[in-house]
Amino acid sequence: MKSSESFNLDIHGLSVDYDDRAVFKALDLQVGSDELLCLLGPSGCGKSTLLRAIAGFQPIASGAIKLRDRVLVNEKVSVPAEQRHIGMMFQDIALFPHLNVVENLEFGLFNLSTSERSHRVNELIKRVGLSGLEQRYPHQLSGGQQQRVALARAIAPKPSILLLDEPFSGLDASLREELVPEIAQLLKREGIGAILVTHDQTEAFSFADKIAVMHKGALVQVAAPYEIYHQPKTKFVAKFTGGGSLLELDKSNTMHAKLVSGVISTSQFETSSTLFIRPEEIVIDSESEVKGVITQRRFQGSHTLYEIQLDDEQTLLSLSLDCHNLAVTDTVGVRYKSAYPVLFN
Repeated sequence: MKSSESFNLDIHGLSVDYDDRAVFKALDLQVGSDELLCLLGPSGCGKSTLLRAIAGFQPIASGAIKLRDRVLVNEKVSVPAEQRHIGMMFQDIALFPHLNVVENLEFGLFNLSTSERSHRVNELIKRVGLSGLEQRYPHQLSGGQQQRVALARAIAPKPSILLLDEPFSGLDASLREELVPEIAQLLKREGIGAILVTHDQTEAFSFADKIAVMHKGALVQVAAPYEIYHQPKTKFVAKFTGGGSLLELDKSNTMHAKLVSGVISTSQFETSSTLFIRPEEIVIDSESEVKGVITQRRFQGSHTLYEIQLDDEQTLLSLSLDCHNLAVTDTVGVRYKSAYPVLFN
C-alpha cells in the first residue's frame, strides 16, 4: 500500500455540508501522480461538490486535502483557488469569444517569457490537432474543436492535477466516443493526473485508470474499470456500471440449478441469495434445458437485447449477435456463461 506521501492528491476524512445537510462525511480518496480517476455516480450523489472542494470553490466542514504534499485545506488552512495550481474544465467550456485560438491558450501563461509562451502554445496546438486553426475564433470552431481548445488551455500551465466536471455531456455520442480516449492519451503524454466527473459508465471506462463509484455521498467502490465491471462489490455498483439482471436464487427451482451448473459451485448456490448476470453472459442456446419466453426485443444494429422471462417470472437480459431474429413470445433456451460470477448474500 502506498503511503500518503506517494500520492499526488490525498483526501482524508473530508466532510462537506450544504444548507445544513451533509453532502458526504469522512471521505477518503487518493490519486496517483499521472493517474486518471473517474468519479462515477448518479446526479446528486456529491461528485461535483467533491470536485469543487478540491478546486477551492466549496468550503469543507472537516478533513484535509493535500496536493503533492502541500496542504490545500484542513480545519486551519485554506489555500485560495487561484493558488492551488489546479486546472479546471467544465461542461460550459467558457472560451473567450473575443480571442482567437492562440490568444485563448496564451491567457494563462503570463508568467512565461514570450518565446516560452509561443513554444508551449505551438506544442499544444499540434498535440490537440488544431494546426491551421490558430487564428480562428471560438464561433468559427466545431464543438469538438472548442473542446480541444478548452483542454489545451486548461493544461497549458502544466497544473498539478486537472479536474473535469462533465465536460463532454453536451456533445453528441459519436464525438464523445472519439474525444474521451483522445483526451486521456493526451493527459498521459503530458504526465498530468486528472479527475473526471460523469454519470456515464461508458465514458468512465474509456477514460479512467481507476473508477470511484459514488452513491448517496459515499464512495462504494474504488477500483480499476475491469474490476468495477466484473467484480462489483454491491448491487448498486453492478446495476449502475452496465446493467444486467439480479436473479433471486431459489434452491428448490431445478431450472435455477441447471442454469448455474458448471459456473458456480453447489456450495455457492446453496449459500448465496442473488446472482447478478450481465446481458452478454446469457447465451441463447436451443439445446439448453433452461427455457424462457421473450417479453421484449430491442434491436441495436449488430446486436439485439432480449428480455427473457423464466418459469418463475424472473427475467434475464441477453445481448446476442443479431443472427437469431427472434420475436416477442418466442420460447428460447438460455445458457449462463461467465468467468466472473457475481454473487450477493
